[in-house]
Amino acid sequence: MASLVGRDPSTEELYTILNGLPAVKAEFNNVMIRLKRRQLAGSQVCAKETLELLRTLLARYTFSSTEQMMRVVKTFGRELSTAAPTELTIGNVVRRVLFCIREEHQHQLNAVRELEEKEKRPRGSSKDFSSRRSTRSNSLTDTLASKRDRSGSVSSVNSNDMNSAAGGGTGHSLETISETGATPASTTRVTIRDSVDVAPSATYNSGQHNASLLKVSHHFDSMLSHLDARDEDAADSFQQQFPALKSAVIAAVNELSTEVDAYASISQRAPDYIHADETILTYGYSKIVELFCKHAGNKRRFQLIIAEGAVQGSRSSPNAPAALNGHDLAHILSKHSANIAVTVIPDSNIYAIMARVNKVLLAPQAIMADGGAIAPAGHCMVATAAKEFAVPVVCCSGPFSLTPLFAHNQSIALQQLQCPASTLPLPMMSMVDNRLRHAIHEDNVTVLYPAFDHITPDLVSIYVTNDGSQLPTYVFRQLSEYYHPHDYIL
Repeated sequence: MASLVGRDPSTEELYTILNGLPAVKAEFNNVMIRLKRRQLAGSQVCAKETLELLRTLLARYTFSSTEQMMRVVKTFGRELSTAAPTELTIGNVVRRVLFCIREEHQHQLNAVRELEEKEKRPRGSSKDFSSRRSTRSNSLTDTLASKRDRSGSVSSVNSNDMNSAAGGGTGHSLETISETGATPASTTRVTIRDSVDVAPSATYNSGQHNASLLKVSHHFDSMLSHLDARDEDAADSFQQQFPALKSAVIAAVNELSTEVDAYASISQRAPDYIHADETILTYGYSKIVELFCKHAGNKRRFQLIIAEGAVQGSRSSPNAPAALNGHDLAHILSKHSANIAVTVIPDSNIYAIMARVNKVLLAPQAIMADGGAIAPAGHCMVATAAKEFAVPVVCCSGPFSLTPLFAHNQSIALQQLQCPASTLPLPMMSMVDNRLRHAIHEDNVTVLYPAFDHITPDLVSIYVTNDGSQLPTYVFRQLSEYYHPHDYIL
């Protein structure tokens, strides 16, 4: 058993729980080892494994409160993300589960509060409320009728005010508006508007204007204090325990697992982006791109140019994308349909052939909060060439690839290096050394082979996911639909 020395309390709590669940601990350790050895790679695979582990943990352990459940799940995701910092899908899936826990907790809390209010409400209270409401309505009608007798009609007062404003009047005062029978909310709104309108006039009252601004400031302060109080109440409610919360969260995890399995439904949107007789360019191999092109090939006839992907991936791990995997995609699609005319080109010809391309189809590994993307090495080169020729770049990705972090938070992923042997084998290095024996020494040559590229938002035209398509500028708005702001940092 690993030592607990030097661990924070939340991590110690997680491993204490795992020690009481030998089967879950064995599965957890197995996934951790596979992640560290890069035997478990890929967005869809990592998302599926993470959800399976979370579902097992949630089903076999009884949590004392919602707060403990969220704390353990967050620590669980942090441990897995530390083992594989380049697999951003792990943290995204954990954040989605935390978001589901918060939603289900709120549903349970609302149900309990409604039941308590129903029990406290005496019998016949609904009839009493209806009678009080009718009495209040009648009194309000009488008040308005008496005001109409004094000032003519509400409509006539409004028309006269509009005529006076059009003729250069200085606007309404608080006394004039109160005589018309307007509500306090409308009184504040009209007063502020009229104060701004009459600012350039000679009859501008600075004291009244400052008083109105001070009133608005107090109103916003009260709103902020109300929101802070509501957040404190929500934090206190997380200490409660609801018997039905566990089953509801597990059902939500099952729905997320189904959503991860259904990421291939993106291909159904292919006919909307690939039209007849178009020339599409893609880079290397991607499962989503394969399904996307297959579905489009069933209804459209188009030409597909595949860059062989000489700098994408490495053969250092079984599940990692191999170099020159563009040939694998060409082999699969050429056998699928006769509507797809497949052409394989070397990476050095991408810029030269970009002028003949209608669209570029890419599959990033993660979508950042600012609309950028992290993709395997080589994708930034393709996107940059596409921007030079004004060719739209369409990125296909599952919803679990959207991360609330920015590129500057992913220094570990962006600085990861791979073994360059797949692109620059050792015999080639020895040949270079033999030719330039006197100019280059083997110890003086350092080959850097990055694993990922950062694609800036200005290089991407549109993102296509299971939920539809959105522009890079809309990605940040979509974060609120998937994650809670308190869970951005695990």
